[in-house]
Amino acid sequence: KADPNNKTAHFNLGVSYLKSKKYDLAIPEFQKTAQLDPSDTQAKSLAEICEGMVALSKGNYSAGAQHFQGALKASPDNPDAKRLLNQCNAKIYMDQKNYPAAVTVLTRVIQDDPGNYSAYENLGVIYYQQKDYKKAVDYLGHAAKLAPESQTYKFLGFSYYNLGDFNNAIEHFNKSIKLELAKDPKDQDKDSLDQTYYDLAVAYSDNGSFDDAADAYGNAFKVNPKDSNAAVNQAGAIDATVNSHLEKASNFLVNSQYSDAIAEYQKVQIGRAHV
Repeated sequence: KADPNNKTAHFNLGVSYLKSKKYDLAIPEFQKTAQLDPSDTQAKSLAEICEGMVALSKGNYSAGAQHFQGALKASPDNPDAKRLLNQCNAKIYMDQKNYPAAVTVLTRVIQDDPGNYSAYENLGVIYYQQKDYKKAVDYLGHAAKLAPESQTYKFLGFSYYNLGDFNNAIEHFNKSIKLELAKDPKDQDKDSLDQTYYDLAVAYSDNGSFDDAADAYGNAFKVNPKDSNAAVNQAGAIDATVNSHLEKASNFLVNSQYSDAIAEYQKVQIGRAHV
């Protein structure tokens, strides 16, 4: 206010807003700096980066890419602009289902920024879509180490299930559910939670754990009472549970293992109580 044309003050105020992620407030400060000193390529570059970040906050990746290209035009060696441009292009390619191009760009992102969670997650999702489940597990597993997220664990569960590794599928579905339930109820993704419970139940069933499958189907139905498939499959899992315990009890009786047989018959009653 005391010196409206103080270039250094405008620039530093812009940096302060940038570090506080107040990108919309930083933009005019950097633009004013560049206006006062047209040779200040750093101010021009930072103004473009902030405009790109505002575009990203609105989900406009094409506009974001244009601004990051503008930042590189002003400052060709700006590492942040390069990284952000690659991330935008990856998102654009993924939306276009141009997976080879997306893989190329995301691999470049990881080379420049080995701790980039989004790049690892997106690569994992791409390989999952392409049914390359081993690579999906590698990239999603790395993403989960960087930032445990419910969606990442869900896709890990899907990938392990498709590899026939039901134990790992069950473990990761449960981790996904635990993280989702830890959120405030208003922030929980109910559709995703329903799907994860359902797929957990399928994994339990294929792994011969019919009691757990029945419980998981029941939880899916609680999350989404309109999920008729969960209700029907829960009944089927209960029947499978009862039959499994009856068969085990009979085998124990044949071998005169009466205590074990009684325990199995008691489990039959618990299974029927689900109904």
